This record gives sequence, structure tokens and C-alpha cells, in this order.
Amino acid sequence: ANIGTLDINDGDVERVYVYSYNLNSEALNVEINASVVSEVVSYLVGYELVNVNGVYGKVEAVAKIDGYYYATLQDAINAAESGDTVTLLDNITLTTTARVANDKVITLDLNGKTISGTDSATGSYALIENKGNLTITGNGKISFTDTGVGSSSASWGAYTIRNTGTLVIENGTIENLSAQNVAGKPFAHTTLAIFQYSGSCTINGGTIS
Repeated sequence: ANIGTLDINDGDVERVYVYSYNLNSEALNVEINASVVSEVVSYLVGYELVNVNGVYGKVEAVAKIDGYYYATLQDAINAAESGDTVTLLDNITLTTTARVANDKVITLDLNGKTISGTDSATGSYALIENKGNLTITGNGKISFTDTGVGSSSASWGAYTIRNTGTLVIENGTIENLSAQNVAGKPFAHTTLAIFQYSGSCTINGGTIS
């Protein structure tokens, strides 16, 4: 379908394909009861079909891989195959850590956009955790602020990127805006733009702060 409405409320449906051929995904309304459909496959320009409380519906995409669109950065990362480029489509705010698994070899094209996040952590936290092979390009920004006050008897870290895999920064800005001295204990709060825990990190350009 290109325009109109697709409602599947009851029955027993093995598989549903939803395509958008004329780039007019906005004009297509979709509501699918997840309990009656075994599999939903969508190729919608600018949108992903997402199961929310048992109902598949359109959610505007924030990232894409070639012609496939994804409602969250993590959805795109999870779907990426070796050698794929995940392209950011809009500025996004992460509320949970974006994780690149150890079997992933991907490029994140920030496309001039910003990934930001704010957390009030009581333990170590990273906005992006890379265990795979991740290249970051596209002249965008990744920015993290931890507002947690922590404990005077314990140390922890707040990281924009925590790397235990292979990380390559081609350009753009990676920044950490968190405070350091908190809860009466100097350096209890280690704030780093890139925490190079293990593996390798290569910086070919950009600003790290």
C-alpha cells in the first residue's frame, strides 16, 4: 500500500509485508494486532513499524541503513550487518546506553546530527558502549552529561563512549559535560569522553573534550 489504511484486528495471519513505493509513508495508516500476525516486515520510507503494547504502528525513523528505516538507534545497530553504515536522520536523545555487540562491524554516520544524553547515575554509565568494530564519521556530535552526585565513599565513571572493541573516530565532536568533584570526594566521579578500557581506539580527526 502507498496511501490509505491497513487495519488487522483479528484472525490468523502468517506474515504481513508493508511497503511504501511512492515515498508517501506519511499518508499510510497502519494498525496491526500483534497477537494475530506471526511476522511483520516493513519497508516504509521514514518510518518503522513498531510493536507498542501489542499493536504494530508507525513510528518516525531516526536512523536508516540503505533503504531500511528504524525508530531507534539501537534498532538500527541491532539490524546492521557486517560492513553496514547506520545513518542518523535527526538529533536524538538517548535514555539508555546504545550498545554495539562484539560481532558488529559497522559505521555510524552522524550526518551532521547530535546524539545527546543526560543521566543521574549512581554507578558507572556510558552513553555508547562499543564491544565490536565501530567507526564514527559524519561531522556530528555525541554529548553526554551525568548529573549524579554519587557517594563520598565510592568511585564511578561517566563516559560518553566506553570502548572494549575497535573504535575509529574520523571526525565530529565527542564530549562529556559531567562534573568531576562530587559528594565531597575529589575525583570520585571520573568523566571521560572516551574510556579506552581495552581493545583499540584510533582518532583520525575531530574534537574530543
